[in-house]
Amino acid sequence: MIKPLYNIRPDERLVSGAIYLGALIPIWGVVIAWVVREAWRERSRHVVFHSIQAIWWQASLLLAFVIYVLIYLAARILSQVESAGGLGSGGLKSMIEVLQLGNDWIIIGLLGSYALSCLLVAWLTLEGRFTIIPIIGPRIYRQIYGDE
Repeated sequence: MIKPLYNIRPDERLVSGAIYLGALIPIWGVVIAWVVREAWRERSRHVVFHSIQAIWWQASLLLAFVIYVLIYLAARILSQVESAGGLGSGGLKSMIEVLQLGNDWIIIGLLGSYALSCLLVAWLTLEGRFTIIPIIGPRIYRQIYGDE
């Protein structure tokens, strides 16, 4: 069971919150979190936990974005094949149309939800709440804190 930590020093809260705000900057957020992790490695497991969690959180966004781009590129290629007369009027053609119409909204939705989640986690961390991001957080928690 994960136990929340309530005795977090103000400097740890500030640095942990800043890590998530830094995660708003694509790719550089990973560098910021890694540098903070290295600087605080001997001083605070709390900051190390949040820096590793922020690195994996940003990596998951990058993975989702790459998957979406690959799907979109495949749809663009298929639309070129379709315009040459190679596809029928089945479900694949309608999927291509939906992807082409909703491309901007999907990207805005992905980036907007990521930005809002980073801001929320930064705010909760600055308030002193111990925040664990689902799926990746519990595993990182066990690595950092063990069976405490």
